[in-house]
Amino acid sequence: MNQINLPLFSHFTNDDTPVCQTENKPTHQEKTSDTCVRTSDCPTLQQYVEENFAEIWTTDNKHRGDGRRAARWFNDYKDFGQLTLDEINRRHIKEFINHLLDTRPRFGNSTANRYIAYLTRPINHAYEEDVTENTVKIKYKKVNSSRPRYFSREEEKAIVNHLVEQGRYWMADMVILSCNSGMRKGEIISINDPKVRLVDGDTLYLPYHVCKTTDRYVPLNQKALDAYKRLTHTIHQYTPQKFTKSWNKMRYDIARGDKHFVFHVCRHTCVSRLVNELGTPQKVVAEILGHSDERTTSNYIHVELQAKKRAVDKL
Repeated sequence: MNQINLPLFSHFTNDDTPVCQTENKPTHQEKTSDTCVRTSDCPTLQQYVEENFAEIWTTDNKHRGDGRRAARWFNDYKDFGQLTLDEINRRHIKEFINHLLDTRPRFGNSTANRYIAYLTRPINHAYEEDVTENTVKIKYKKVNSSRPRYFSREEEKAIVNHLVEQGRYWMADMVILSCNSGMRKGEIISINDPKVRLVDGDTLYLPYHVCKTTDRYVPLNQKALDAYKRLTHTIHQYTPQKFTKSWNKMRYDIARGDKHFVFHVCRHTCVSRLVNELGTPQKVVAEILGHSDERTTSNYIHVELQAKKRAVDKL
C-alpha cells in the first residue's frame, strides 16, 4: 500500500454551527442543547489515545504517531472533542473522514481507510479494557489495490545507482532485497527484531508481528542474502523522513510525475519476475508473499508480452 505523508495541521476551520447528534442513547451525558456538553468521566478519543497509544499500537512508532495525529484532528473538528468514547458512533467518523476527503487534495480512499482504522482501533481497545461499552465498526472504502506497473531491470539499476549516489546505501539494499524476495518495507526495517532469524543460511523467518498477517519463511537468493547481511548493520539509519525525502528526490529525477513509482512496486517486481521469467506457479508465489488467498497474489502479477508469446508457443 502507498505511504502518504500528510502535513500537520493544528486545527480544521469550519464555519458551520457545531451540531453533534448521537445514534446511541448517552449513558454518561446530560443534553442541554443541540451541542454536546460532556459531563462524563469517560475519556474523549484524544485523551484515551494520548494515555494509551503505546498499548494500542504495540510495535510500530509510525502508527503511534499517525494515530495520535488522527485523534488530534478528530478532536479539533467541529465540537467532536466534546464527545466521549461512549458517544462516538460511525456517523461521526464517517462525517470526519468525508471532511478530510473533501479538504485534503492528496487524501484518497486508501489513506481514508488508514484513518478509519486509527479512529476505531482506540475505541475498540477501550472496549476490551472495560473503559467503554461502545464499539464502532465501519465498512472501509473501496480501493483498487492493484498497481499498474513493476520495475524493469534498467529501472531497478537506475534506482539503486541514484540512491548510492545520495549516500543512501541502506535504501539501495532495501530495493535489492525487496525486488529479489518480495518483502514489504515494514518487514525489511524490522530485520533486526530479536525474533527474526536466518534459517539454513538462506531463508529468513518473519514472525507474525512483523508480517502483520501470519509468520512465514522467505527464501533469499544470493543478491537478497548479501543485501540482508549488509542491512543488519545499516538499517538502523532508517527514518520515515530520510526515506521519503530520498525516495522523492530519486523519483523526481528518474520518473517525474509517475505517482505509481513507489517502494511497494519492488514487491510487484519480484512477483512479476517469478511469473514472467521463471514460470513459477501462482500458488508458490502466494506462499512466498504470505498471501492466504491466491486472488490477492493475482493483483501483483503483471504478465509481459514475451511471457504470453512463450506460453502460446508451447501449444
